[in-house]
Amino acid sequence: LGITAEGGYKHFVLQPTAGATYTSLTGSYRSNYGDIVSAWKADGKGKMTTYEATVPANTTATLYLPVGADVGQFGTANGVKYVGKVQHNGVTTAQYELQSGHFSFTIGNAEVTVR
Repeated sequence: LGITAEGGYKHFVLQPTAGATYTSLTGSYRSNYGDIVSAWKADGKGKMTTYEATVPANTTATLYLPVGADVGQFGTANGVKYVGKVQHNGVTTAQYELQSGHFSFTIGNAEVTVR
């Protein structure tokens, strides 16, 4: 699920990883601020196709969303700021800063869309 704490979960890092033949994973962590939820779906070949995250009230998160080299368009939404395409833990990712809320990301057709 890729949930990592920073500062007692007031700010945390999300770096989900789809692997092998898995097609989905959903889980959460109950922090002092509320439930942090991380869920993804993949194509069964290690490529993530959708990602959903819930960031509890009064917290923020940095998301490192794995993307292919072909991805060149990066959407944003209220509470979601695209920072850039970066290498993180040896993986090519789209870095986003997330405010409190529930967010859905779709990865495909060389772009990331956010709602």
